[in-house]
Amino acid sequence: MNNTAGFSKLTASTIAIGLLLYSVCIAQTMGIRESQTSPTGASANGIATSLTCSSPTVHVGQPINVTLELRNVSNNGLHALFAARAGGYRFVIINDSTLQVVSKRDSPRSGWDTVGGPSAGREIKRGYSKFVEFRLDDYYQIDQPGKYRVALLDGEIYLPPNLVKLPSSNTITITVLP
Repeated sequence: MNNTAGFSKLTASTIAIGLLLYSVCIAQTMGIRESQTSPTGASANGIATSLTCSSPTVHVGQPINVTLELRNVSNNGLHALFAARAGGYRFVIINDSTLQVVSKRDSPRSGWDTVGGPSAGREIKRGYSKFVEFRLDDYYQIDQPGKYRVALLDGEIYLPPNLVKLPSSNTITITVLP
């Protein structure tokens, strides 16, 4: 008796379960929760934006992590599908000492570039937020000491049946030390 077919089914099932658990873990790190503060960016299409940084002062080479809050300010719940981090969100980053716009890297330095969650999207209840985390230095060439002003310029989110533009966010300042 040949058990190869049974092994293949078992392997495929194990991989599928592993990928499902991986997606759930990623989705949990992005969290949908009620925000305690009001977003400080603009709002459009029922979404308000706010950008924050847990460590606004870092040394060259340290991670620059920012969190983009997408708050449902509509009168209804929204089902949202989120874009890949590298393609779906555009930031404007200005080096205060040179007044130059920081260039985007040709390709992200990090591996996975997906936002986890079910293929049907994630519900964001009215008044609740979805948080998307970025390691900004993986996508932009923030390699020199200085002060940088950072804001979400725009982005896209799929609110079935429409692909809608995200509004720009507030501006934050990040200081990079030698």
